[in-house]
Amino acid sequence: MNTSIVKSGTAQLPVSQTGAGQALVFLHAGVTDKRSWMPLIGSLSETIGNFHGVAYDRRGFGDSTFTEERHSRVGDLVAVLDACELSSAVLIGNSQGGRIAVDMTMLHPARVKALVLIGTSVSGMPEVASWPPDASELYRKIEVAEAAGDLDLLNRLQAHLWLDGPSSIEGRVAGATRELFLDMNLRALNARSVGEITDDVDAWNNLSKIQVPVLLIAGQLDLPHLQERSARMAEIIAHSKLISIKNVAHLAALEAPLPCAEMIAKFLARHINAT
Repeated sequence: MNTSIVKSGTAQLPVSQTGAGQALVFLHAGVTDKRSWMPLIGSLSETIGNFHGVAYDRRGFGDSTFTEERHSRVGDLVAVLDACELSSAVLIGNSQGGRIAVDMTMLHPARVKALVLIGTSVSGMPEVASWPPDASELYRKIEVAEAAGDLDLLNRLQAHLWLDGPSSIEGRVAGATRELFLDMNLRALNARSVGEITDDVDAWNNLSKIQVPVLLIAGQLDLPHLQERSARMAEIIAHSKLISIKNVAHLAALEAPLPCAEMIAKFLARHINAT
């Protein structure tokens, strides 16, 4: 992949690009960076052939540099699209990256061809009413580690929550995948404040306005309310489909890149390549 720097405000965002053809823009979760997409991009290359893949580090993640300032995460995405000379693209977002993708669709619908949302967050979503006991205990430990400033412990606990899944044993996902997560998340934990985020979008109460095709992917080991949120989105959004994957948690594309690639390939063939 070729990497360049895109400027947005004072931020310098590393952007990796590969291939040519249909543009797929990857938006990472709040506990990872653009490296989390490399296994999926590799698997997509095997399943759909050539495409123009774009992945970037948001402010506070990976190798991004910035000064604290008021900024828009959607504005940063627009800057990346413009720098890559993309008038529109398929947006593939995980967690917080999915939230940005949905916000982009609300604010700039002409620039979004389709959405793939994995364990997605959504702006304006209601508060979680209750947590299962295993998740509640993990969150309690996370709060204690945050208060103590123990970033190594905090990183390990967040790996359990987001990579393994709260109902799974710690270390369920091991090896290179776990080491990559721990490195990506520790960088984010060590990052200074990015400043005030100015995006003000109530996507949750306007989901029915989304007109592009949407694929929702949910890991069955993820937090229950996140799985329920994806199911509710599939009910509201007109041209949408939900696929639930066994034995994976919040970071499905990182943990199971080939199954995700096969799902995305079928989705694109039906809704994008056929048009």
